[in-house]
Amino acid sequence: MPDGISLLTDRWYSTSEGSDPIVLIRSPYGRQMVASDARLLAERGFTVIVQSCRGTFGSGGEFVPMFGEVEDTRATWEWMDAQPWAHDDVYLWGASYLGLTTWAASRAAPRPVPAMFVGVTSTDFRRSIFYPNGRFGLGTALFWRFVFHTQEQPSLKRLAAFARLIPTFRRATRAGVAEGADRRALSISDAPYQSWLDHGPTDPWWDPASLDDQLTMGPPILTFAGWHDLFIDAQIAEYEQIQAAGRSVRLIVGPWSHMSMGAHPVMIRESIDFFTTAPRPTGARIWFGGAQEFRELPSFPPATERCDWTLDGGGGLTLGAGSRSRGSRSFVTTAGNPAPALGGTTLFPPDMGSKNQKKRERRPDVLSYTSAELTDPVTIAGRPSVRLSIEGDAGPWFVRLCDVSPSGKSVNICDGVTGASPVREVEIDMSPAAHVFLPGHRLRLQVSADASPSYAAAPAGSRRTVVDEPERRSVLTLPTIAKPHS
Repeated sequence: MPDGISLLTDRWYSTSEGSDPIVLIRSPYGRQMVASDARLLAERGFTVIVQSCRGTFGSGGEFVPMFGEVEDTRATWEWMDAQPWAHDDVYLWGASYLGLTTWAASRAAPRPVPAMFVGVTSTDFRRSIFYPNGRFGLGTALFWRFVFHTQEQPSLKRLAAFARLIPTFRRATRAGVAEGADRRALSISDAPYQSWLDHGPTDPWWDPASLDDQLTMGPPILTFAGWHDLFIDAQIAEYEQIQAAGRSVRLIVGPWSHMSMGAHPVMIRESIDFFTTAPRPTGARIWFGGAQEFRELPSFPPATERCDWTLDGGGGLTLGAGSRSRGSRSFVTTAGNPAPALGGTTLFPPDMGSKNQKKRERRPDVLSYTSAELTDPVTIAGRPSVRLSIEGDAGPWFVRLCDVSPSGKSVNICDGVTGASPVREVEIDMSPAAHVFLPGHRLRLQVSADASPSYAAAPAGSRRTVVDEPERRSVLTLPTIAKPHS
């Protein structure tokens, strides 16, 4: 690097004579983590460069998450171009943080690249995982720092640390208080965690770490996501920006969370196909839950109708205005014991993905609104939203859409979260979804203030009221393909 430090780098290459097109992969998680992927790519005629980011796995310097990746990639590119195996064509590949380094490589590229792959990631970690909709992502921030503190330990020691972490993490985050959570969970004051907490969602401190400018320019791109992945909200929004800019883009979304084992073989197969197929495929391959199948679409979301379901005072969810009970419903946030996340888009493994919501829906600080049994399927594709007419103390909100089976099992589909909100009305955009609610099933909307430890808790003991009056209705809006009868 220009400052004199060295970044350890592996080169995987085929046995063919001459130089091959290059795939660049940069990782803070060690080069062995992607060794199998590098080998698969090399066996298909690529030279694969796998580099440990600054300050990780033997590379010199200090790792400062999200910052400095463009500069280090630019220097790496100059080094590659000076090698005897150099090639004009350099493909870019990466998922999660490796996806961020891929976006950084896109900015650092000295010439056009043929194609790039990004999976379960975003160009802006502030917006996507640390402060989604302005609310601090406590669980994700804290667990990510645990990963970095243990990842270079021997395997058995690392597994033992993880086993100890689960109960420690629960205790450390039980009250949902972000301040000091690093000391409670990790027994240290962690500098990156403290910097994320000290610099709020509007602080310009974050700006140098954003790579949003790369969305509107660049090569054909394959973007790979999971409905329960922590990046899904930002990633679909970024896909729409890429598409609106006229770039060639292919989207794949499956039923995965961030660490789903089933996602990886699909990801590597699809990325190899994308790099080696001409012309490169476009469109969207989307998993529809409920129907339990992938569907091929020209793009996502497809054309839909906005379908309103009204929340009523009796806990019902009624299509349109309908005939319904009236009356407001209230809850009080629980001091020291906020409502648990119990599934969803988080990095904390025990809370990832689809979960039975029975325990959460029994709590007095979680309101549930449930439809009658469906006689027709309801197919949604896109971003649901909720408008709540509210009274009481100001503060954040959390909403969750669920599918209730004929047996009564309620399973989470997608969530929405806000930071501080006004006291009269709040609009909440939920994360996107593609799901078929089958006949005999029911829709359910949960309304609460908290989802711990995924997000920092609302003030303890605050009273919240969801209003149901003729002129102040609360509504769930679904982007619907198959519209039900009233």
